[in-house]
Amino acid sequence: MKFTDVFKNRNFLIGLGVLFLIIIGIVIFNLNSYEKNFSNLPIEGDYSNIVINSKGTYLLKDRYLVRYSGDGKETLRINLPSQGGNILGDERTIVYYSNNNIYFLDKSGKIKYSEELKFPIETCILSGDKVLAMGKSNYSILDIKGRVLKSNGVKGRILVGDLANDRAIITSIIKKKEDDNQVNSFIDIVDIETLGEKKLTFPREIIFYNKVLRDDKILTISNREARVMEDENIVGKKKIKDFKSAGIRKDNVYILEDDKFGVYDSTLKNLKKMELKGDFSSLAVSNDRVLLYNSKGFAQYKGGEIRDYIQTEEIYNSIVRPEDIFFIHSNSISNGVNN
Repeated sequence: MKFTDVFKNRNFLIGLGVLFLIIIGIVIFNLNSYEKNFSNLPIEGDYSNIVINSKGTYLLKDRYLVRYSGDGKETLRINLPSQGGNILGDERTIVYYSNNNIYFLDKSGKIKYSEELKFPIETCILSGDKVLAMGKSNYSILDIKGRVLKSNGVKGRILVGDLANDRAIITSIIKKKEDDNQVNSFIDIVDIETLGEKKLTFPREIIFYNKVLRDDKILTISNREARVMEDENIVGKKKIKDFKSAGIRKDNVYILEDDKFGVYDSTLKNLKKMELKGDFSSLAVSNDRVLLYNSKGFAQYKGGEIRDYIQTEEIYNSIVRPEDIFFIHSNSISNGVNN
């Protein structure tokens, strides 16, 4: 067949077109997909008690901490001192807490240190070599050797907290009546180095979210507004409507509210705001990625735009590490990739 005859052959042209579409489809799939890092895991509806590090995936099962390889094979089983409880962790430390007790394990699963606190622990935050343990109306700051650095009580009921290298913040509320206007919020700010403490009051507000920012700034988001404070002075604020989620990456603040997604600087000056086409419920923000997601999939914010929506297995939770974002499914864990 002559070269000029190739383009006169109808079947050849059809085949060439199909091949072209297949290649394009493969390229698009590879650019917009998600990777299943861990499969065949017996998660069984417990989507919070999961730790992922270079050794594998750790799941809390009854009185055991079990480690699994990427294909769901059990590689380690550790007998714990009590039943139930919760775990969290990073690359070098796993924290297990149950009732009043908190335990510090190395990544091989060996219990290195432990401490009994004076209150039942409801949640913990691990940051570097320190842990913020919070109960109903009490908190303790510990190092990862189990030494208590500071303990105190707060006004009302603890809602949220955050921990950074130089400070901890604990937010609580007192609800006087069923009406939201009769709710007062309080923030306890602890200097990690001096262990000094400041207490702030926010009348008629419910603070849902707080975060320690760079340069000693603090971000709070309530049912009324988002604000950034420095030395107790407000350096930036904005109104909030139907708050859903927030995240921090470097000097940027990302806020998901109502049907809008906004990017702000550390004084809440608006850098980018856009109407959303999909119904996203949460943000997952790491050092190098900003993902918007709901129970059916995710999309990435990159280069000033929200990329194509990627459908996945049903998402029940997310785990954010400095360099990774993992989605928890019914029996597997995936890593969102959307370049």
